Amino acid sequence: MYEVSDGKTGYRMNTLHESRSRRYAWILIALAILLLLLLAVRAAGSSIEAAPEASTTTSTTDGPGTTTTVPGAAIDNPTSTSTPPPVESEERAPVAAAPMSTTTTTITSAVKPVSGTISTTTVPETTTTVPETTTTVPETTTTTVPETTQEPIPTATITVSLVTADSAPLAGGSVTVSSGEQAVPIGATDDTGTVTTDVVAGRYLVTIEYDGSTASESIEVVDQAVRVEFVTGRLQVTFSGQASVGRQPYTEPRDLLPGTYELSFFDDERPVRTADVIVEAGSEQHVTGIYATLSDSRGAGVAHGTLSVLEDGGWSVIGTTDDEGILLRLVEGPTTENLSLQMQAPGGGAATLEQDPAANSFFDFATQAGVASLVDSEGSPLAGGRLSILSNERWHDVGATGASGTVSFEAFPGSYSIAMAYNGTREQRNDVDPFTRNRPFQTGRLTLQFSGTTEWGSDSLQVYDGPEQVLPGSYVVRLSGEGRPAVMDSIDVEAGSDATATGVYVTVLDADGDPVEGAQARLRMSGSPSLGTTDERGVTASLVEGLLSGRKRVEATVNGTTARLRQDIATNSFYDFRTMTGTVEVLSYTGDAVEGVEVLQKTKAWSPIGTTDESGTVRFEVFPGTKRTYRVTHAESTASRAHRFSLERNTLTFQSMLASVAVVDGAGDPIEGLEVLAKHKKWVPAGTTDATGSVTFEIFPGTKRSHRVSINGTTATRNHKFTESKPTVTFQTTTATVSVKDSEGSPLVGVAVDQKAGKWRTVGTTDESGTVVFEAFPTNRRYRVTVGGTTAAKSHKFTAEKDTLAFQTIAATIHLRTRDGQPLPGVEVQQKSNGWVTIGTSDRAGNVTIELFAKKGRAYRATVEEVTKQKSKKFTESNSTLELVFPNSVGQEPEEFDAAEELQEIP
Repeated sequence: MYEVSDGKTGYRMNTLHESRSRRYAWILIALAILLLLLLAVRAAGSSIEAAPEASTTTSTTDGPGTTTTVPGAAIDNPTSTSTPPPVESEERAPVAAAPMSTTTTTITSAVKPVSGTISTTTVPETTTTVPETTTTVPETTTTTVPETTQEPIPTATITVSLVTADSAPLAGGSVTVSSGEQAVPIGATDDTGTVTTDVVAGRYLVTIEYDGSTASESIEVVDQAVRVEFVTGRLQVTFSGQASVGRQPYTEPRDLLPGTYELSFFDDERPVRTADVIVEAGSEQHVTGIYATLSDSRGAGVAHGTLSVLEDGGWSVIGTTDDEGILLRLVEGPTTENLSLQMQAPGGGAATLEQDPAANSFFDFATQAGVASLVDSEGSPLAGGRLSILSNERWHDVGATGASGTVSFEAFPGSYSIAMAYNGTREQRNDVDPFTRNRPFQTGRLTLQFSGTTEWGSDSLQVYDGPEQVLPGSYVVRLSGEGRPAVMDSIDVEAGSDATATGVYVTVLDADGDPVEGAQARLRMSGSPSLGTTDERGVTASLVEGLLSGRKRVEATVNGTTARLRQDIATNSFYDFRTMTGTVEVLSYTGDAVEGVEVLQKTKAWSPIGTTDESGTVRFEVFPGTKRTYRVTHAESTASRAHRFSLERNTLTFQSMLASVAVVDGAGDPIEGLEVLAKHKKWVPAGTTDATGSVTFEIFPGTKRSHRVSINGTTATRNHKFTESKPTVTFQTTTATVSVKDSEGSPLVGVAVDQKAGKWRTVGTTDESGTVVFEAFPTNRRYRVTVGGTTAAKSHKFTAEKDTLAFQTIAATIHLRTRDGQPLPGVEVQQKSNGWVTIGTSDRAGNVTIELFAKKGRAYRATVEEVTKQKSKKFTESNSTLELVFPNSVGQEPEEFDAAEELQEIP
């Protein structure tokens, strides 16, 4: 945009030899003073000699036949008249004085005009006559001052030039040189854009006029040529109507001297509006006139309309319309494309016009008449509702509804967000066309019932003193009473509805009168509406739908306990409850306080009410008479108790006891060093039996728990409920015996007895009695023994009645003979058991006898003279002999061998 500002005129002046000019000025002043003194002395001499009156005029001539007489040295050389003082004689004799006379000297300077005829101006002589007086002059000595010759006063040339912004000369610039109050025109600039004149030293004001514009420059002339240059600026105006610069109509770009100019814009139908523009020296000034109007639906101008221009993607305000709805602004530069302007009506709404100002500089905006209405909950008109319209992110108040319930306004066509305010309430509607018939704004009726103080509102609160007509919305209601803090709630009101509600106020205090926070309140009626939870002040309040009457019951619940009050809700809306302090304490079996135990209470589910402090207690507020179950967990045991708190029974105590697990053997003697496990969701160590065979621990009476003990691969589990009368659970083992005997009942010594408990492990080796003795719980296990390369295994559960497991072998004989029945003594016999193992050498009868278990067959072999015989056999008590039969030739001469038998030999 173009802005009016102070500018500096663009003059250029060249002064030659500035320092020398100052020096010459002082010389000229000194010469002028000396000349005046000489003239004064000369005039005094003429007076004494009674010379006749005389007047002298001094002129200078410049150029042939041309004489210019101007006030010379108007500042430094004024015309002067001097009269010398009387001279006294030595005798001081009186003499008759001659008449006094005055000589006037006029000093002129030659001014050289550029063109034209310069007229001669003669300064008239002036004679001053001094009246005759008789003066007694004492005798004096007369000194005669010799006459001096007056020399011409030097002059200097002033050159004035006028050029355009691009340094082109301009002819026709009228120049005037002023000294003091006298101004002398020196002509106009010629085709070279210059005009010159000669002046004496002094200070001058040079003024130039061109095309209705004027500029001045003050200069000082000493004795050198001075050049003063004036530079114009070019002003170009774009406007589709009529425009003028000053009083001259604007038709084309103009070169103007620097300064501020008034531009006028109008057309045949629109009044004149003006704007100032600053033209600077050497500038190319181009402005576009924007003439905007705002009128209402009746065609009348609308004041205070805000006009904005679209710049850099945003709207920038450039002014407001005047009382006639007109706004004139200048846009800097020519317009090469459409210009977007937006007019904001004072009553709300905005309209945008986009057009080329060069083709049409007049932006005409017009509003349209709209109307809105307000009715009450029954449809009757309501006066006093104020309507506002949202435009450009700002709400504009457009008026109030009258007796007819309507309000009219002016706005630009379009859709708006509009809002109606009434009785401290407000309703907003978005995307509404207010120029068509719309559904009226309608209030609802709000009726509240509360025996205390009721306040209501939205942004601010007002005291409720009866049914209120309010616009649809959600409203805050504040309930309070004398000495009671205020509590907030809200209520929704719909258009045309009758919203009613009753306030209920609940206070819960403890036994000391202090507020109880977190108490839940409920009104016992259809639906059991909640009244909220008490805050840190011990209060809660709520609005219940409808106008309630009669005795209504309210319940309050604190820490799972409940109290009830019934009263007339309409006349007394305040329900006051008092709790008592209940205590749960936790003690160890020694009677010491146990700190850090969480106390739970069961209502519908278990919920914590606190943790015991250093005194082993949890104190909490409860309503008397409510029975609840409480639970504590300590030393990995849990206790639960049902209790009804009252003023007489205000403490519930949980105390642990000392319990133990004992382990004894079959003879009842303690077993030390056994790990005892306890079941807490999973099996965990409870301790190791000491010298007394016991593990001792703390537990709550009545706790039922499983314990487990293992010994020698057998395990026992007992589930026990510990009580004061049954504090110990005892595990007793059985003394188990595994015996291993041969076929004749003799003990087998050194036989390993294995037990399978997950995997096989050895429980002992038979002693000289052929037995292994160990302690075991009645657990079914599998046992095995190995004799003679054979193994026997049995499952057994040791009990007091079945405390022995017996293994007995059978005697097996491997007989070696020839086919004709001859025994083969001294032959080594092998058994296959994880490889071939020698089990003996045949005796004289050809037998090898071994003890073994008759459960599984084995392979046996023997070799005689490179003849090997092998057979497998499962020995039993009834079939305990295996024969290996060799050829008859074994042990005889070769020729006696039977070839058929040789074919049967085992390789």
